[in-house]
Amino acid sequence: MDWDSLIGGMLGSPLLVLAAGVVGRIWPDTFAAFASWLYGHVDPERLPYGSPMNRHWEQVSDQEERAARFESDMRELRKDTIKNTLIGLICDKDTDHSEAVRYELDKLTALDANCWVVDAARRYLLDRQKEKKT
Repeated sequence: MDWDSLIGGMLGSPLLVLAAGVVGRIWPDTFAAFASWLYGHVDPERLPYGSPMNRHWEQVSDQEERAARFESDMRELRKDTIKNTLIGLICDKDTDHSEAVRYELDKLTALDANCWVVDAARRYLLDRQKEKKT
């Protein structure tokens, strides 16, 4: 019997666990950072088809596509809501809604919307400024 391999086998695993425990105590975020690094370096193209990890990657990419589509739809919905508000404010000729139009116009330009409603709102603000000066 080879005593060196027996002693090395008995001491190797416990010492590795002890070292991992000490590192975990000293730097608590080490294991989370290592897991994130390891997860980030997985190549999904090399995984066997139908494996649990491959299914996980498919679900993750599907969720990312859905989230991107949802964000895009929500952005368009916000733009449409602001446009409708601006149209309603501009069409009301009885009251001066300059502050509200300016506020809604700022929100719309923050969303990078460039359409006829933005031009109409800017014209409305210019017309109201001219009316105040005269």
